[in-house]
Amino acid sequence: LVSGELQRQSSGRRRQLEAQSSDLGQAKQLLEKDLELSRESQYALQKELSLLGADVCSLDIELRKIFEEGAPPVLHGTLLALSEVSGLTDAAFYLLDDTGESLSRAEYVGDGAYFPDEIGAKHTKMAWAAIESGELVTCRGLGEGLGGDIGKARFLAALPWKRGAQVVGVLLIHDMPFLSMNWQTLARIELVCEWVAAIDGLRARGGVGIGVGVDEPDEFKVLLGMAGRSFDAQGLASSVILLTAAGVMAGGEIRAAIAAALRPTDVAIEVGEAGLAVLSPLEGGRDAEAAAVRMVEAAGELGKGLSVQRFDTGAGGRPGAIWEELENAIRRG
Repeated sequence: LVSGELQRQSSGRRRQLEAQSSDLGQAKQLLEKDLELSRESQYALQKELSLLGADVCSLDIELRKIFEEGAPPVLHGTLLALSEVSGLTDAAFYLLDDTGESLSRAEYVGDGAYFPDEIGAKHTKMAWAAIESGELVTCRGLGEGLGGDIGKARFLAALPWKRGAQVVGVLLIHDMPFLSMNWQTLARIELVCEWVAAIDGLRARGGVGIGVGVDEPDEFKVLLGMAGRSFDAQGLASSVILLTAAGVMAGGEIRAAIAAALRPTDVAIEVGEAGLAVLSPLEGGRDAEAAAVRMVEAAGELGKGLSVQRFDTGAGGRPGAIWEELENAIRRG
């Protein structure tokens, strides 16, 4: 009787455990499927995040390539950079002659058959409309653009090429991938051309060398304004690195001490009597911090001690306000 009762209880308990094991097995399979789905979703999310802004995150690098030692001529280098960041396949730079009545082809990429050697005032109205207005003009397929008579659209867009406030030529875009033909891409092309023209103008005035410099705060504020527009248009923050000496050292001496660490697109200006501000276009966050470290290390190799502060030119950063921050930081020491 006792043996039978024990056997009955043991058998019942075994059936209960077997049922629980079966339920847990089914639950495990469901959890494994959910886990696999979660991993796939995580991978897809990481992939999307890694590609988010990938087409603009290297603009600072492409900008520096244009002015590196041994690089091709600036206009050709600009076309190569635009091919990288916007997918440009057929485009050409034209420059105005001394009379201002004819355009001569300076550089091109793609099929040269699309771009005649010269363009007269009566031909390619889109190009002349861009020069006269100083603004981007597009074919009607991308929108109304500037409006008015641009004639038969032989090109997708025409972008004025400026030296300072003066238009000296035009970029004519004939072709690019279909998915790239949008206002965001054209805005990116405008951004690159604006920075290249500004840096090239400063280098032409001060001589070709590592880094460039400006003397007047108003010139520096213009560049800060460009940095602000770059952030508004593409979400790319620039940085200003403020360097001061541990001892007595003027701004010019600080620049000489960090010369080995300056990049071709760094723009320096003396702040007060004992500071040097270096603008790194389209470069913010860790990249700018690494650049500041290299500057301090370069000065340290010469036995010069420097302290460093970094200012971002992101959202809401007015050029005048940023300049005041730099001056106040120098006064505080």
